[in-house]
Amino acid sequence: MRQKLYAMVDLVSEFGITDRALRFYEDRGLLSPDRIAGRRVYSPEQRARLIEILKGKALGLTLAEIADALRTGAGNVQLSVEEIDDQIAHLERQKKGMDTAIAALMAQRLQRHRAEVLDRNPSDRMSIELTGNGGAT
Repeated sequence: MRQKLYAMVDLVSEFGITDRALRFYEDRGLLSPDRIAGRRVYSPEQRARLIEILKGKALGLTLAEIADALRTGAGNVQLSVEEIDDQIAHLERQKKGMDTAIAALMAQRLQRHRAEVLDRNPSDRMSIELTGNGGAT
């Protein structure tokens, strides 16, 4: 019985990724599709490998880390407890950095809002200075 083969468009549609991403994973040695009439086709095993690659990306792993995890995990992204702890710590640091960036952007947005209110109606300056809310209600 012939196994089902997946065209690039099938995987792009199923997983919501780009054909460029698939070619990139191929260039990095993570996927190795066959070619039929010059077109890439993916076996069920390559589709399963793509699922693992996407799982690794969702965990915040780099492609090098995903490649290592696939190699040591018999084709699955399997991390040791130490690797899991390291990744959690890494993601927590990223989250803290994002929280700081969001707070800075929100402060900047408030400053801009206040400036726009004053530009539109300079008589609101007293209201802004007294309430500190930029004219927001």
